[in-house]
Amino acid sequence: MKSRPEADFMELFECLLQIIEPTSLTDKQKSSYTTHFFNYVIHFVVEEYEQRMLQISLEEDHNENTHEDLSQFTLLQRMHEEDMFKLMGSDVLFNSGILLLLDGIEQRVRNV
Repeated sequence: MKSRPEADFMELFECLLQIIEPTSLTDKQKSSYTTHFFNYVIHFVVEEYEQRMLQISLEEDHNENTHEDLSQFTLLQRMHEEDMFKLMGSDVLFNSGILLLLDGIEQRVRNV
């Protein structure tokens, strides 16, 4: 018997809520922070897929000797030249985002 995606979602959401249940956060905060955390993970997976598709496209364009003109986007151009785009979809970027979220939640727990 296959499980329903909603049931899987609810089970995962319940597990995440149980992690922060012992804190002094309100139920509204617990629900909100868990939702943000969950959405971050889902979005990151989607972004990783999109990054792979973009990388394939850029490699094809590079093979065809065509280049995207980033000259009007000075910050993006600088970051592209520093290979910052290669971090997109990486474990390093994912972990830094998770740590940022957890640091923010920890700060909120301390202030309650």
